[in-house]
Amino acid sequence: MTPEMAILVNWLTAAVPTFLMVFSRTMGLFLQAPVLSSRNVPNTIRMGMMIGISIMIMYALPTYIQPPPFLILFVMMALTEFMVGALFGFAANFMFLAIQSAGELAGVQAGMSAASVQNPFTRSNVNAFGTLYFNIGLLVFLIIGGHMWMLGGYVQSFKLVPIGTFHLTPAVANHMIQMSSVFLSITIQLALPVLIVVFLADLGVGYMSKVAQQASSLTQDLITITKPVAGMIILIMLIPNLMTVTYQHTENMIKDLDRLLRASNATKGAPPPQLGP
Repeated sequence: MTPEMAILVNWLTAAVPTFLMVFSRTMGLFLQAPVLSSRNVPNTIRMGMMIGISIMIMYALPTYIQPPPFLILFVMMALTEFMVGALFGFAANFMFLAIQSAGELAGVQAGMSAASVQNPFTRSNVNAFGTLYFNIGLLVFLIIGGHMWMLGGYVQSFKLVPIGTFHLTPAVANHMIQMSSVFLSITIQLALPVLIVVFLADLGVGYMSKVAQQASSLTQDLITITKPVAGMIILIMLIPNLMTVTYQHTENMIKDLDRLLRASNATKGAPPPQLGP
């Protein structure tokens, strides 16, 4: 074997395992992260993006990993890295799930549950209010560059949690619980105005049905028309608030991801840099 061939073999021996670990984490990210996990993105493009991002991150790493001596240990290590990427993407997707849940809850109370459409980003059937809420939040997220913040934070996650150092600690579970409370607060904040207005509309129609019992058919027509119209009017009035909430929680999402990764970081020494732009 020539010296050049020996150098190439030694480099591949170190680079290929490192690339597979980076690729495993990137695959987990693309499975859960907003926009990247959408069905609207063709699989060929998604695969090309995963390979390209993995190669760039691999070359940016200060050192390559030492692969475990046994195949089963290597597979377990790859699954752990996949879990890190999926956890990162799921935490980044929390805000959009909360926004869609708020729209879904408001739509059900407003009588829009029958108008169900498929959301290709979350791969689920939701009513029109939920889809509209989600699309507005996603549009604001893209306009303010939230996707670039997310990818930048993901690249820096290899500094916060180097390959092979992730541990699922109680601190990670506690932080996920705290993020769930934020999920509920966003949902209630966005859905409560619609719920109140729909409740008042139901109360008014019910009072009318008691006063004029002979107008039962008119009452049913009022119930059918009033709730969706009132819900849509309040929804339009809430669009500025929805945009503000999306902007604020996009910034908070980066901080939450930073704290989540720090909670799982098992390395010692100086604190790594903060996530975000």
